[in-house]
Amino acid sequence: MKTYPLRSALGSTVLKKTMHSLIYWTENHNHYQQQVSLVLLRFVLLISLPALSIVLVWQLVELAFLPVLVGLLSLGLILYSGHLTLRSAGTHISSHLWLGGMYLLYLLSLLSLPAQHFAFLWFLCLPVFIVFFNPPKPMFFWSLALVAPLLLIWLLSFFGTTVLPTSMVANLILGITLSTILLAYLKQQFFVDQLKLKYKHQQLAFNRELIDQKVPILSLDLSGRILQANSAFMEITGYRRMALIGKTLDQLDLLNADLSHFSLHHIIKNKIWSGELHGRRRSGAQFWMQVTIREEFNAQFEKVGYMALCEDITAQQLLKLHANHDQLTGALNRRVFDQFIHKSVLEFQRYRDPFSLIICDIDHFKHVNDTYGHNFGDQILKELYAELSQILRASDTICRWGGEEFAILLPRTGLDKAVAVAEKIREHISQTEFSGQYPLTISLGVSELRLDDKPENWFERADQALYTAKETGRNRVCFT
Repeated sequence: MKTYPLRSALGSTVLKKTMHSLIYWTENHNHYQQQVSLVLLRFVLLISLPALSIVLVWQLVELAFLPVLVGLLSLGLILYSGHLTLRSAGTHISSHLWLGGMYLLYLLSLLSLPAQHFAFLWFLCLPVFIVFFNPPKPMFFWSLALVAPLLLIWLLSFFGTTVLPTSMVANLILGITLSTILLAYLKQQFFVDQLKLKYKHQQLAFNRELIDQKVPILSLDLSGRILQANSAFMEITGYRRMALIGKTLDQLDLLNADLSHFSLHHIIKNKIWSGELHGRRRSGAQFWMQVTIREEFNAQFEKVGYMALCEDITAQQLLKLHANHDQLTGALNRRVFDQFIHKSVLEFQRYRDPFSLIICDIDHFKHVNDTYGHNFGDQILKELYAELSQILRASDTICRWGGEEFAILLPRTGLDKAVAVAEKIREHISQTEFSGQYPLTISLGVSELRLDDKPENWFERADQALYTAKETGRNRVCFT
């Protein structure tokens, strides 16, 4: 006798999966079961009621009173099932009533119809209804109820009572059993797929909500106007959605040097642009964002706008700001300024572009602190830095070197121009009213970077020029 281990293993695997799935039936399975049962029940009611009515009329004409009586009972069960279905109440009860009506007709067919009658063909539909109407336990009950009369007929054949041929009974038992198992497996796989799809939708919804809350995103039209802003962007900027829609980034004061004249057509090259945006919240607090802007296309591959994906880097920038800047005035600190000095020396040695250095010192600042207090002196330092920032170019670098001394690096500036800048600073400061209308003057030393200079030599000459300015009367500019 030949064996087919592959087929046997496959059949065993399917059976195990089916039984495992039926055992671990969940509330989600029940939800889908109710939906399927309701749809299928409405469908079979539309078919079974007219069909059964026609059969009853025909049996009544034939004067077959027993089939008519059973048919009327079956029809009553089906009608009541339809009544419950129309009220959308008790789907499980409705399906059991319909199956009960069909089961009566099934028993009648087994006991009264000849073996070759075509009506036996409708038996093949019963496993479909049993499987798709019921969760595992009722399905097992109805399947057993379907097979039990056939087993009884098969047993009676051993005692000489033949209702149906033994081979036909065996084929019906085998067919009903196998079709029920196969249909149960298919239904379970369908439910599992639906559950997986549901969980994926839930995960997508969760991800969308998480992105909306944590990842700032903007949708822009072709002219750069904001079409949509998510919750994370509004949280960072402090703007409400209605205050953002229709505005451009420059109108919201969210710009860096690259976007001084904001035009998406110009800044986007190679379909994508990345940069840093610095702005202020509506409350006035600063924030920074790393932004990536890419083009968006519709289904016809037509460019319809842009999407800006942002990352809040405010914490990193504030940390960097505190690490690189003087806490009192906001000027660069000495450590960072030293790096600028070394970099300038290297650039000068390579490209020969001139660099100049100015060191300025507040005249008689000790007298200010001793007379008015250190808080007043701190306020003077802040205001002096603000004035220097206003006078100088954006490319110039200001550092609080220590105490009341400030150092200024002027790129692409020779000695003559640097002295003119220093004189302009001196004159502006002497004419400016500081806190308490205190008359403030400063002394300045200027030095131009030379080819053989090291950073310390360059700085030493500027410091010596400052010393000369102080020794010769203060409130003046000296240079070397």
